[in-house]
Amino acid sequence: MSAARAETAPLIPPAVVWLLCAISMMPAVSTDIMLPATGLIAAEFGVPEAFGGLLVGGFLLGYGFGQVVWGIASDAWGRRPIILMSLGAMTLAAAGCVVAPNFWVLLALRFVHGLCAGAPVVARAMTRDLGTGPQTVQLLSLLMATVSLGPLVAPVLGSALLVLFDWRACFVLLAVVGAVCWVLAFRILPETLRVRRPERFSLGFVLPAGRNLLREREYLLGGSVIVLTFAGYGSVLALGAVVAEQVYGVTPEAFGAIFFVAALCNAMGSVSMRWFGARFSLDGVMAVAVSVLALAVCVQGAFLAFTPPLALFWGGICLYLLCFGAIMPSGMAIAMRPAGGMPGFAASFLGMLLMIGAFLGGSVATALHGTDHRAISLTMVIFGGAAVAVYGLHCLTGRRS
Repeated sequence: MSAARAETAPLIPPAVVWLLCAISMMPAVSTDIMLPATGLIAAEFGVPEAFGGLLVGGFLLGYGFGQVVWGIASDAWGRRPIILMSLGAMTLAAAGCVVAPNFWVLLALRFVHGLCAGAPVVARAMTRDLGTGPQTVQLLSLLMATVSLGPLVAPVLGSALLVLFDWRACFVLLAVVGAVCWVLAFRILPETLRVRRPERFSLGFVLPAGRNLLREREYLLGGSVIVLTFAGYGSVLALGAVVAEQVYGVTPEAFGAIFFVAALCNAMGSVSMRWFGARFSLDGVMAVAVSVLALAVCVQGAFLAFTPPLALFWGGICLYLLCFGAIMPSGMAIAMRPAGGMPGFAASFLGMLLMIGAFLGGSVATALHGTDHRAISLTMVIFGGAAVAVYGLHCLTGRRS
């Protein structure tokens, strides 16, 4: 096994910290800034408005596969060159979206855009290169906090750009931000990887490692619950703006404001689990979160029987997102227990499964969409209910064993 030493920087200066924070936000912003415009884009290109959700799902699918590739590439060849390559490719893909001649070319470019979004994965890896001390923990916490701001800010920003310009302005902004981050990274970003592992950039490593993870009961449990729950969330990402406009008369320019409320509930769920996690066991916290998810699924099931007013319908979505925010950190922590000596790969592999789940949920909702809200509710019932069932089955089989 060969290993090459790389130049390191023992401490990350403040300017680099804030650059890493900006880079870490990019996938969330790239996803959610488009939410208000999905229906408008589809209508402009002459395809059904529900197809607009594929622009979100396509990005997520590409991002999912890209996480594993970029993560192991940075292990093989260093953090700095890979993060520069990713930022450059993201910038070019966003610029291509501005001039896309039709919907299907735009959809392909969105997939490429997501596939190239590996810089945030490498940014998190850079913090792990520093070790496990207090400074690293603080830096990781700061990165996660900035990531949580993306879903809050991006839809509102997207709505504002629709008021001032049109949907292409969203991609112009993403391209400009990507270019600025590339220039800053080129000038100030240090190399933090101490030992390069080129042998990991191969299917001979990825396939056995992924197979071994999927044999671990806890990895399957935590991963299945968060992937299935996120698949239900994917229905909102794909159809939220379309349903809000078609059923409730919410304009794309106003959609960012109501999505802000849902994203805030998601963040509140995550924060609440930190409080519970400091006082109760991880398994107990997960049990509470899944119990509330069961309630959220029942609420969505009730919505299948009638068309609720907007406040009630969106309240049900907020409850579901609150549950996802609570389940995500708990499920991730449970899944990472058996990660052993490859936590980076285990996290990237789980991230890939998460994005595939969101794409699947959004695609199912798009296929089910008719003229009302039921596609979102039914998708949440299907996938959220499956998450509850998986956890319940685990509890039953665990007690028997």
